[in-house]
Order: sequence, then structure tokens, then C-alpha cells
Amino acid sequence: MSGSATVSFVLNDDPRQTISALQIRHLTEHGHSRIALALPEEDSALARARRRFAEHTLDSLGLPPPVPFTVPRPRRAGTGAVAALRAAHPDVTAVAAFDDDLALRTLTALHDLGLTVPGDLAVIGYDDTEYGELSTPALTTVHIDAEARGRLAARTALGLDAAGLVPVPARIIVRDSV
Repeated sequence: MSGSATVSFVLNDDPRQTISALQIRHLTEHGHSRIALALPEEDSALARARRRFAEHTLDSLGLPPPVPFTVPRPRRAGTGAVAALRAAHPDVTAVAAFDDDLALRTLTALHDLGLTVPGDLAVIGYDDTEYGELSTPALTTVHIDAEARGRLAARTALGLDAAGLVPVPARIIVRDSV
């Protein structure tokens, strides 16, 4: 597939759930039932929440929980982590990454291992950074309008009228990695 297409969904007002659910549902709609979750090395409340939401989404679909792993820096360490994932979990066919940075590290590791994307492993990111579009293959990712969501959150937190502000739905930017 060349170029980009978008698929929009609104699943929940909580963007963490929206992101995880969008990624998982997009992967399962493309035939993936065993999914790994690329998480940052640093443990955080956001990373734990994203993992819980991914687990919940997979459970609601009757699928096994995600296989969590990290893709550390530098490049050689990231390649080793992806090789270890593939060796320990050969049934994993897709990776839902915490962000585009981790997704791009995963794409690089797969390239270094001589594997194809999405043939050997599909990868989806989150952030819709420019680098995802420039990678080969181009990265499928989740896009949210952070500015619109920020305005809505700020107005709500300040008790201001937010009636005219409607959150823009998160959407999948479909490229070549899934």
C-alpha cells in the first residue's frame, strides 16, 4: 500500500484507552491474534494504564493478553530485545508500540534481523510523528489532536464553558507496517 489512509474511531474519552483499543482492534482486524506490547524502559503510570487497557481490549475480544517487552537503546540492544521476543514468543505476529519512537526502534531491529514488516511482524505506533511516514516501510500509527484535547481538558479543569469544544476522534493513519 502506498500513501496514507485514515480510519477514525471514538471509543472513549480517555485517550489512553482510545490509543490502546485502536491499536489492538486495528491489528486484530488484520488477522493478528497474538500481540506484543512495546513499552518504555521507564515504568510509569501511563505505561501501566496503556498495558491494562490493551489487556482489557484483548480479553474483550477473547484473545490472550499482550506480551510486554522493551526496545532499549542503543540499536544493538533494541535488536537483541526484538530477537529475544521472537525466540520466546514465535506466535506473536504484531507489535503495538507505546509510541512511534518504540515502533521505529522495532522496525529497525526487524530490518537488522533480516525480517520483513508486515510479513514477519506487523508494527503499529502512536504519535503520528513525521519520522513514521519517512521510514521504510512507512509506519501505521495512531493520531490524536493533542491540541484540541488539551483545550478541552484545560477549559473543563478551569470550570469554563467547553460546550463548543468537541474532541477530535483518534484515528489510525494506515501506512505499510500493518
